[in-house]
Amino acid sequence: KAIRSVFFREPATVFNAGLPATTVSVGTWRRFLESLPSDYVPRYILLDFDPWWFRQGATVEASSGLEEPYSSREIVDFAWRRGFWWSLEQLSSRSVAGGGFLGAQAITQHQGVRPDGSFFLPAGFRPKKEGAVLREELEQRVRDGIWPWVHDSENLSISAVHELRRFLDFCEARGIRVVGFMSVFRPEYYSAVQQERGLRYIWKVKPALEPVFEQAHSSFLDYLDPSSIGCPEQEFVDPLHESEVCAIRMLIKMAEQSEVVASVVDAGKLKAMLRNRTSDWQLGF
Repeated sequence: KAIRSVFFREPATVFNAGLPATTVSVGTWRRFLESLPSDYVPRYILLDFDPWWFRQGATVEASSGLEEPYSSREIVDFAWRRGFWWSLEQLSSRSVAGGGFLGAQAITQHQGVRPDGSFFLPAGFRPKKEGAVLREELEQRVRDGIWPWVHDSENLSISAVHELRRFLDFCEARGIRVVGFMSVFRPEYYSAVQQERGLRYIWKVKPALEPVFEQAHSSFLDYLDPSSIGCPEQEFVDPLHESEVCAIRMLIKMAEQSEVVASVVDAGKLKAMLRNRTSDWQLGF
């Protein structure tokens, strides 16, 4: 609760329901809500919609593994598990020895994943690849259609849009307010994706989803363009993931645009963290 109070107005009632990116589809979330006990139904949902969920040919149904039982070892917030393995792989550069720690150990060792789920990057951290070499690699990944930049269709999946409507109807019928958003692309990716014919479906997602959200009295926000929230490339810690600094910029913007988000997060505290940031990747708590 003490850690959550840094970010949220009602810290004891905020939960991260993150799941592995490669197992998630647009059909995951209605199934997830249906599986919850009646007294666990949320009031608000802030949901990051990956545009590739809506690519024609993308899987719509929820993964069969969604309801599989987990061992005690696996009952850890997924963001921590993902972050831990990320830190093992990424906290290695010309100036920093590799290693990864969780929670209190991350604080005492000055690296790893902090108790709030954010990354604690050691002094001198630099991404493994920088500059022109990384830019060329990212552009090549987009041209080659390497996941998630699969470009086997220029069109949207009608089935995925219909499933989104079912999800929003499910939420509206239960008084759940939903804020959907598409999170920021790294600048090099954003530029490369704009030029790739086979990824044109991405620019069709917002026009297709906005009216669906409006009909369900919900909000849909688009932050794919990094300039929309002021995130330069140095605020990304790897090719696909923004740093906590960039993520907080996005959350502050959400609070300005959505009364639902403003009622949940403490924008004043977030702005103070941003002002007091210690690097392009780390906030000042």
